[in-house]
Amino acid sequence: MKKKVFLKYEFILFLYAYLRQADLSLDRSRWTAWNELKEYYRRGIEPGRVATLSLNITDIAALSVDVKVEEATRWQKFRNFIYRNVLRKNYLTEAEVLYCYRQLKVFENYLNSNLNWYTVDQEKLRIDICLIAYGIIESKLNFRDKYYAEKIEHYLQNEILITVPMSEFSSGII
Repeated sequence: MKKKVFLKYEFILFLYAYLRQADLSLDRSRWTAWNELKEYYRRGIEPGRVATLSLNITDIAALSVDVKVEEATRWQKFRNFIYRNVLRKNYLTEAEVLYCYRQLKVFENYLNSNLNWYTVDQEKLRIDICLIAYGIIESKLNFRDKYYAEKIEHYLQNEILITVPMSEFSSGII
């Protein structure tokens, strides 16, 4: 599971932006009805579609094994910096891809469920999404792209803020 899967930088950036959007949207959905978040994702890119795409791009089979990942250490972040800037190689491990796939599938299951309000389980999901987005993928991005992706549009966003539509990241990928 420690095998590196080399990916296009654009896909890693898209995945980060999508996971950030999911994190922010889940966070904002605590103050509204769950059905409104469901409708938001019906009009946009659904999590199951991104999950399937991540497996298709990497040629990894969805295993039924429980996969755990940990936040990148300082050494790993430094190594990511070298891979990104010197070697121009971008990768995720098989375990990280599977973990991301699982979290997106869980998110899809919540969106397809009959829940009406935000629960503790959704908060746990949000924390797991944060782990993969901010703890692992974020260190693989250059600073300019990370800053740009932080402005991603999301559910119940402040209308005064200038946001970046998801289509900026998904064009050519989906």
